[in-house]
Parts: sequence; C-alpha cells; structure tokens
Amino acid sequence: MTMRQALLFAGSTIILAACASNPKADVPQNTDYTVSSPAQISAAGVTEIEWPGSVIETVFTGDTLTMTLTDTGDSWLDVEINGEQQVLDLQPGRLTYRLIEDVPGTHDVRIALRTERPYRPIRFEGFDPADGTLSAPDPAALKMLVIGDDVAAGYGVEGEDQHCRYSPATHNANKTFAATAARALDADLSIIARSGRGLLSNWAGDTAATLPQLYTSVMSEGTTTMPDDMDVVVLLMGMADFSETDPGQAFDAAYVDFMGQIRADQPDALIVAGWGPMGRSEAYDAAKAAVLGAVEMRKAAGDKNVDFIEFSNSPDGQLYGCDWHPSADTQAFMGDALLSLLKDHGVERP
Repeated sequence: MTMRQALLFAGSTIILAACASNPKADVPQNTDYTVSSPAQISAAGVTEIEWPGSVIETVFTGDTLTMTLTDTGDSWLDVEINGEQQVLDLQPGRLTYRLIEDVPGTHDVRIALRTERPYRPIRFEGFDPADGTLSAPDPAALKMLVIGDDVAAGYGVEGEDQHCRYSPATHNANKTFAATAARALDADLSIIARSGRGLLSNWAGDTAATLPQLYTSVMSEGTTTMPDDMDVVVLLMGMADFSETDPGQAFDAAYVDFMGQIRADQPDALIVAGWGPMGRSEAYDAAKAAVLGAVEMRKAAGDKNVDFIEFSNSPDGQLYGCDWHPSADTQAFMGDALLSLLKDHGVERP
C-alpha cells in the first residue's frame, strides 16, 4: 500500500480509505447504481463523470464496500452513507477507496462530485460489494436540469470571503441553489455548468465550447445517462457575455433560440431563466432586461410554461465566496427563492 487516507464517521467503523490499485487487477464492473448528470458509459462499463454535482447512488447490503476510480488528484467528492457525510479529496491515479468496512446491514450510499472536471473526467469503474449485494435506488419522482456558468457550478462557494482565490477545495456544486432546491424537492438533479462560459462568448472572449454548444454536445451523445423527461430546466448564464460590454440584440436572439432548443428537447418542462446575483454593475440591468425579454418573447410565441427569476444575495450571513462569487449562505437563499417560484407553478415535493 503506497498511500492511505482515512476519514472516520463518528460512532461507526464506516471509513473512506484509498490504496493503490494494481493496474492489471480485474475490477468488478457493477451496474447496480444510478448516475445523475451527464455521464458517458464505455463498453467496458466505466462511467466517466465530469459535470459538477454528478451523483452516483446505490443501496448496499453487506458489511464491506469499495469503489475504484481514476483521477488526476484535484477532485473532491461528498460521500454520504446512511445520511452521514464526509469529504473525500481524491488522490492521483487509479485507486480503490474503501467506503464501508465490517459494518453489516443495508446502507444508502451517495457519491457526489463537488468540483468541475472539464478536461479529464473521473473514471468510475464501479463498486465492489465483496460478499454483499447492490441495488439501484428508486428513481426520484421529479427531475431537474440546470444549465449555467460559475454560479451554477458552485465556484468558490466554500471560500472564506470575496478576497480568497479559487481552489478545488472552495468549489462545491452540492451547495449551489440548484442542489438546495433539489434536496428540498427530493428531485434528481442534472447539471451542465462550466465556469467562465457564456451564451455567445466566454469570459476569455473566445467562442469555443459555449454553454449552448456544451449542451448540444451532451444531448447528441448516445451514451449519456441524463434523462430526457425533465420537470424543470433552469438557465443561469450571461455573466461572461456581459463582462466587457453589452452584446446587444445578438444575445437576445440567441437566448430566445436556446430556450426554443430546450423546449424542443423538454416539451413538458417548466423552463426558468434566471439572472443574478453576480454581474458587472454597469451592465447588470441590461443583462437582466435581455433575459427577461427572452422569456416574454417565448410567452408571446405561445410558450406559457416559462418564467423569469432574479437571484439576489442573502440578507444574512456571509454574502460572498472566492472572487466575489456567491457564498453558501447566498446560494441557499437563492435556492429558497427558486423553490418559492416553483411552488407558484405547482412544482412541489411529491
């Protein structure tokens, strides 16, 4: 064993541990789990996850459970077993992580990606239940999709204040407004979000891999695990487009077109277009007007199942995370605002 990391759950012997795996080892390929958010499944049964907030869930009956995955060493996971949660800082390489050891019983296991993996996805090769059994949990009654940029991805949410610089440790998609709302609704959440990406142009000024392009790429992949029958789709984008100047009517038209694309893919979903709480002050009102205008144009065209929401900072607690991004308190406040709007549309916990 070349490396070991253990995080003890208080009052139990359920642990998170990792040891170097033999690259030639025959790792069991289990399929008795579910994956939310877009993920690619290879012919060998390897699940590749890259989107923040991706969740892998299983119900394990037995006493010892491990999982095997490969990462570059800059990803963080939330590992929840029977409602108890710990953070797992992944290490470089192909490793087997020991999740449960010598604790007989039935365990609900939930693995959630906190960080973004845009260039080299995590390769999840499956759970090994030893002498136990695995079963996929029942699907949630509600399904939600969020498409967005830094705020939707959870950039800097764990930061101490606005003056800290981003690191993977400060990134947590599981504390975003979308995650807050999904937990309250007991909904399955899929996230297509990437920091710095825009509708027409990105923060760096380029037009490669914008959010509509990323969405189209995901939907065109035949092996994606993302469901195609969403109940709610939330859009939160435009901060990059308005970072330097007002992009004008081109942005307005592109937003309307993208909403039309979403409607074609999700004919029964409530589509919510959002703005705030971030945005360059000089262009904030123009961006808000553009997003709201796109919603009104969709309504005028006969699409009544759309709405607009303006997110704002929390009136209490910590306002900002790293680089002036929303803190956990602000994200929770945003999640409550979204829940209120969804309730107005009849979307509530079953």
